Amino acid sequence: MPQLRPERRRRKVEGGVQPGTAYPHSDSTWPDCITVVKNRIKHLPEETQYKILRGNAEKLYRFTPAEPPVLANA
Repeated sequence: MPQLRPERRRRKVEGGVQPGTAYPHSDSTWPDCITVVKNRIKHLPEETQYKILRGNAEKLYRFTPAEPPVLANA
């Protein structure tokens, strides 16, 4: 893989990287894929981690997640 300058790498990562899984292939990291990705990106700033794990997909698919339900007896 070619080496990118830090600024270019940051723009590329923050602009569209999303994790993927090879499920159901036997050589995938499923069912631990989220843990594997989090361990691989833990050195990155929290904002970049958010973009990789969720933000880039939200932007690409124009998706706004629903608020978690509120329990009636909480």
